[in-house]
Amino acid sequence: ALNYRADWGSVYASYSKGFKAGGYNSPNFGPVERVEPESIDAYEIGVKLIPGNNIQIEFAAFHYDWQNLQIAIIDTGSLGISQENAAGAKINGFEAATRWAANEMVSIGLSYTHLDGKYQDYPNASGFVARATVDGDGDGMPDNPDLKGLQRASLDYIGVRTAQTPKNSFAADMIVAFPITGNWSGKFVAIASYSDDYDMIAGAGGPAKLTVQDDYTVVNLTLDIENQQSGLSVQLFVDNATDEKYLFESQTTNYGGYQGVQFPRIFGARLRKSW
Repeated sequence: ALNYRADWGSVYASYSKGFKAGGYNSPNFGPVERVEPESIDAYEIGVKLIPGNNIQIEFAAFHYDWQNLQIAIIDTGSLGISQENAAGAKINGFEAATRWAANEMVSIGLSYTHLDGKYQDYPNASGFVARATVDGDGDGMPDNPDLKGLQRASLDYIGVRTAQTPKNSFAADMIVAFPITGNWSGKFVAIASYSDDYDMIAGAGGPAKLTVQDDYTVVNLTLDIENQQSGLSVQLFVDNATDEKYLFESQTTNYGGYQGVQFPRIFGARLRKSW
């Protein structure tokens, strides 16, 4: 890494290489596939500017190049999760952020991230197709159009966008610190974040696209009231204030898709005493 600092800020460039060991999948009722080691080359350049006493601006561009990327899949044969290798994947992106202090009490932050990720070589990816469409004998006709459910199949994900990489995401926050009376002071924090849609797992699980997270926005609010002399503080908070419905997990299996949903709107309070 190289970093140059000046009165106006700093500029940097970095290169790093990461490694993840290979090995073997969990015990199975049959031959166990070997997982090749994964490696990544990461390049980043960026600049951090201080155009004034009350504002900061940051910008970074990066390129990630994976070899033998390890991907977790649901394996109904072993009744668990297995790993398989994508031969390669690349992500290009950039981030921009700024923070402005309007005065001694109020500051505002904004950030934006753009990601463009694709599997470069993943011709034998595990996915799930409708059993009614399976052509096992290669005659161009489904073996049994009356079959229900899904069946694991080998799919071509070359050029498909990488999982968990929304194209655009934004975040904004506002912090307001204020005196109350005597030794009491308060701080209000509002944070909002937006994400484009993205595949939860590689290829969204197959042609049915059962594991896609739609675009969503989450807003969190907190109010802290503190007495510096006594060490007593109270926090009131609202998580997911707009009651947005979004996922923390989603998978596709032979039995269909399932989803794990994030918490709905939550109100709460915390009381703390420090000595």
